[in-house]
Amino acid sequence: HEEIAESHPREPGSRRLFHQYAAMASYRRLSETCADISAARIYVDYADWHYLNVAERLEIYSPKEMFDRLGALIQRDPLRPEVRYMAAAAAVQFEDARVALLLAVQAADAARDAREKPLPLPTDARVEWLALRIAISCAKALDKKDFARKMAARAVAAGGPRELFEEFLDPVVEVN
Repeated sequence: HEEIAESHPREPGSRRLFHQYAAMASYRRLSETCADISAARIYVDYADWHYLNVAERLEIYSPKEMFDRLGALIQRDPLRPEVRYMAAAAAVQFEDARVALLLAVQAADAARDAREKPLPLPTDARVEWLALRIAISCAKALDKKDFARKMAARAVAAGGPRELFEEFLDPVVEVN
């Protein structure tokens, strides 16, 4: 349903919302079905993350409520970088730059760790530099320019587009 939703236009009368809500219901059912099976715990957490991912796109929960739900999921699935990334983004929305900065750096670290030692279920390789983008914006707001510069260099090294981080990178000196 999640993939089908993306194929529908974002316009009134589209079946996009139907498929997004159907995806949420499917993730919720999977989570509830597997909750009592200890070996399936990883699938429960993965389903709950997907549920919250769709809920975020639909703006079902306030940023604070989303943050609280993601915090509970972080406690259960501390290795999944996407959960911390989403929590950092939620913290930015309710203007807690310090918490967002901490979570964004933790998300980037978890993404790097997942790249080096893959998790049982897939992770998004872009999360490291996307999380660092949040960290940089928070560092800038907190007047931590040196830290923002370090994070920008790390983001580019992690595969982030250089042009997104250009203003924070040290200037390149060309030697003839």
